Amino acid sequence: MGARYDYLENALIDWASMPGIDPELNAMLSAERHLRSGCTTMHHNNRGESPGLDEIAKKTIKGYLNAGIRFAYSPGIRNENMLAYGDEKFFETLSPDLQEFCRPMVYYDKEAEVLYCPEF
Repeated sequence: MGARYDYLENALIDWASMPGIDPELNAMLSAERHLRSGCTTMHHNNRGESPGLDEIAKKTIKGYLNAGIRFAYSPGIRNENMLAYGDEKFFETLSPDLQEFCRPMVYYDKEAEVLYCPEF
């Protein structure tokens, strides 16, 4: 999606304002950039734990496979502090409307483990 190579903290800010494009197309464009530079890639999902993560992962992986590049895929799932460090204490400081918006980012099953292995 046009992300520059930079420190993670700067990339997080860039990712938040990037337009969403089709994950398969994004993977193929990323593969093209990596092929030009002579390296393979590690793709980190920057859409967080958004709905449809399974479909996003399948499309992303399909894009890299179609490009014929070697890659590693990270689903980007976190089990702690998805919103902020000390997220439950921080949550209590928010206004009711922000609490409603942020509730799924704070109160979720933090013990659950996700194992994703797509079948192609």
